[in-house]
Amino acid sequence: MSVPLAMDAADAPRAAGAGGDWCGPRRFAVVLAALIFIPFWNVLLGLDTFAVRDFGLFSYPVAFFQRQCFWKGELPWWNPLSCCGLPFLAQLNTLALYPPSLLYLLLPLSWSLPFFCLLHLFWGGMGMYFLARRWTGSQAGAALAGVIFAFNGLSLNFLMWPSHIATFAWMPWVIYLTEAGWTQGGRKLAPAAGAAALQVLAGGPESILFTWLILLALGLVECGRGTIPVRVWARRFFFTGILAAGLAAPQLLPFADFALHCNRDSHYAASEWAMPAWGWGNFLVPVFQTSPWQGMAVQFNQYWTSSYYVGIGTVFLAAMALWRRRVWRVWLLGGIVAICLVLALGDNGFLYLWLRRLFPFLGLFRFPIKFVIVTSVLLPLLAAFAVSQYENVPGGSRRSWRAEMMCGGGIVLLTGTVLWFARYHPVPGSLWPAALGNALPRLLFLAIFLWAVYFFATRPAQRPWSVLLLLAVCWLDLITAMPWQNPTLDASVYQPGLAQMTDKLNPEPNAAESRLMMSSFSAHHIYYQPAKDLKTTYLLDRTVFLSDCNLLDNFPKVDGFFSLYLRESSRVLWLLDAHSGAELASLEDFLGVSQTIAPGKIFDWMPRTTFLPIVTAGQEPIFAEDEIAFNAIGQTNVDFRKVVYLPPEAKARVTAKREPAARIIGKQFGASKETIQVETPSPAMVYLSQAYYHNWKAKVDGKTVPLWRANYAFQAVEVPAGKHEVTLEYRDKMFWIGTLLTAWAGVICLALWFMPGRRKDTPVSQDV
Repeated sequence: MSVPLAMDAADAPRAAGAGGDWCGPRRFAVVLAALIFIPFWNVLLGLDTFAVRDFGLFSYPVAFFQRQCFWKGELPWWNPLSCCGLPFLAQLNTLALYPPSLLYLLLPLSWSLPFFCLLHLFWGGMGMYFLARRWTGSQAGAALAGVIFAFNGLSLNFLMWPSHIATFAWMPWVIYLTEAGWTQGGRKLAPAAGAAALQVLAGGPESILFTWLILLALGLVECGRGTIPVRVWARRFFFTGILAAGLAAPQLLPFADFALHCNRDSHYAASEWAMPAWGWGNFLVPVFQTSPWQGMAVQFNQYWTSSYYVGIGTVFLAAMALWRRRVWRVWLLGGIVAICLVLALGDNGFLYLWLRRLFPFLGLFRFPIKFVIVTSVLLPLLAAFAVSQYENVPGGSRRSWRAEMMCGGGIVLLTGTVLWFARYHPVPGSLWPAALGNALPRLLFLAIFLWAVYFFATRPAQRPWSVLLLLAVCWLDLITAMPWQNPTLDASVYQPGLAQMTDKLNPEPNAAESRLMMSSFSAHHIYYQPAKDLKTTYLLDRTVFLSDCNLLDNFPKVDGFFSLYLRESSRVLWLLDAHSGAELASLEDFLGVSQTIAPGKIFDWMPRTTFLPIVTAGQEPIFAEDEIAFNAIGQTNVDFRKVVYLPPEAKARVTAKREPAARIIGKQFGASKETIQVETPSPAMVYLSQAYYHNWKAKVDGKTVPLWRANYAFQAVEVPAGKHEVTLEYRDKMFWIGTLLTAWAGVICLALWFMPGRRKDTPVSQDV
């Protein structure tokens, strides 16, 4: 069938069969909202909240920190509470500049942050609906694709990461709008650029990259087929990308600047957390070769996602689309899915290893399992193509269903093979009864789904309601496929200051004085051997300030859990895992650790009295290369109360000597500005064990002075004799340049949208 690619979405159903009123956009939105409400009613009504895994350890604390900065009237430039300080806004996944994040900044956080995630689940399902409807002309297929996209295992897993679920939700919208932009040009380029910019601001780098690679593949094939002139496509495609980058420049430029100074390079990642060699079997039996962990099922040696199951009926429909719909989009999508399934295997699939050698920059990205992001987007589209085929092939009940029976039988045989491997070749921790108990309902759902597809295809008059049967069977399969990935707890687990009341630390760390540090022994034990009760587990996480839980109590911590870290300070902090005993004690002193977990204990905090305060003065400057300074940090005979290592270029400008009488008489620390009062009889160095980053600028009595990278990874400034005020302020020049670029890009978008005499839509005939 030939359908205009540039057809308005509202006209597509009339060109390809209505599929029933329940598949219209308004009614489908109601259906999708209801399907989301049913499993998440307690969250949406504010009775409970998400808390398990990274939602409680990263997402909620990060949002809490951002919210605190917001209500203080400042942007969250810098996080002084983690990793001895590190950039916050420049991190791509903190949603610091994502406009919809105002939702959880303004409303009660324990309700609004989960609502933010579920809202994007709905938004992504609607985007998939419109994209599938344009490509297939089928409202029924589009509705099914929207449900699959919203409830597949990866989407539900993404609910613990607001950044990931937001970026993922924008994928179908960016594809939908960008394709319309290069097809029709003119004002259509503005919404395409806007959607792409919002996806960038949401901050999931892999989903952003995959979106544009899919678009690139689609565009190149269209150009190759002669549907659109190459020059026209290239001009519109790249203009959309550049305009989107301009709109997102306040986030992109600080991130790019941070990336140049972060701990990642082309050798950072290898093939950790790849899909296991047997991982394809999890598309049929979701708990195949998995083990229980924190109430969920996880694959052996792969903990990024607990599921990427898209439904056994989806697998069937995708296979039938490849079998029956012999059109270029189906073959292209099927080819991309096949490639990504191999790449997800990491080095075990060989293709990923070869690509990493050919394109070393891929070493910046971790976890090959992330290629399942693509399969979770494209398999619903293939299912929609199959449904459109059943809607539009004449003959109804007279057509042969031999292919369907063969495909269904093949899936049953493959499922049996998966069960055989689960029984006779289990991996550590996997349970055969669990695999069997998981596979049998899937086969039942497959049988019901096949009957529902047959009923839908052969009885056109019943489609207005039979399509709901397809949606219901698919939805039930998806939400029952795994142990529930999104358990909830009552909001009291997020009570600010909870750990302060339970731990009663004395002395109590603060950003201007000292830090706390949990031991690697404690972190490993509590993370990999959690309590059986989820609430107890999370309360224990808060007690030991695991990952980023310290942000909820405003306690500075030596470590933290973020995507990017500053290169030099990360190298210093790595030493904490490489030493023990007396050697570790000197490093803890150096980093200002006033509280740590007692040796051999898991939850017992103990005070330390030998720590070096975060701000000190009067050390003797030693001018040395980086490696000398770094090696000195790991030595036990270097007293950093008396010496400070500075780079060789400081020698010509620093006149200070050792001054034991120099003293700090006052200090006030904020998230992006610090004020220190110093009194010294002669020129002296003021040293801060805060991570060095070039965006920090120093002034002494209002006069700009150099801020030196001291002790390899930290900060120092020279003050003259007398009583002085040292001010350190975070200034991100890249952000302000990006803001100017955004203003220009916004003007261009407005000009495109309101341009006079805009061109009419010019549909291009496409075989879909």
